[in-house]
Parts: sequence; C-alpha cells; structure tokens
Amino acid sequence: MTKIYTGIGSRETPASVCVRMTAIAQRLRERGFLLRSGAAEGADEAFEAGAEDLKEIWVPYVGFRGHPSRLVPTFDAFDMAAKFHPAWHRCSPAARRFHARNVHQVLGVDLKTPTSHVICWTKDGKASGGDSVDRFRN
Repeated sequence: MTKIYTGIGSRETPASVCVRMTAIAQRLRERGFLLRSGAAEGADEAFEAGAEDLKEIWVPYVGFRGHPSRLVPTFDAFDMAAKFHPAWHRCSPAARRFHARNVHQVLGVDLKTPTSHVICWTKDGKASGGDSVDRFRN
C-alpha cells in the first residue's frame, strides 16, 4: 500500500517556509511517500520540488501554469465539491475547477483513497483562503 500525503498551502508562503517544505518532501520521498498537490505557486511548488518523481499533481485544467500534469478533476469530484461547498451556486466555473481539484488532492483519483496526512502552511496557522477548512466542518 502506497503511503500518501497532501502538501499544500498559501501562494504567499514565505521563502524560508518553502525551503523547509521542500526538505520535508525530500525526506518523505526517501521514506516512500507519494505527494498529492496542486501545482499552485508557493507551497505546492515547494513540495513538488522535493517529491521529485513520487507525486500526483492535480491541476484544474490541462496547461495550468504551464504544468505538464494531465490529472484534472472528474465529474464525481465536481459533484463532491458541490455537496460540501456552502455557496457552490456562487462559485465561478474557474473556482469550481479549483475546488474539484482539491477533492482529488485529498481523496485521489478514485475519491476513495484518502491521504494519510496533510502538511500545510497558512498565515498565523489559521484556516484561510479560498478553500478554508472552516467552511467544510460540520
């Protein structure tokens, strides 16, 4: 069984933290962990750099930021994101793609293989940003 973690965080993650994220990803790679992430600037890039080839990078659409990944959200991921997002009807089509991508980052291609843990950085250690964890509680 593959050990899997999700490495994510703010696009504004400080450079010093990104260096640590890359080192963490390198150590986890050495221990056989597969990274799931999303090709965004900052934290995602830092984790991907350390994971090297042991990664599953989900993008909202083919060509996102010039990334070579072809792992894009499935219809089932859109359905799951819609089920849990409190204001799905107000999300733009682009925002919906990002939310559906995030579902795969945690649950994998089949949406039935959860990550073992999430490593994330946010300002002040609080849930924040477009995908705030607080919105998905309860």
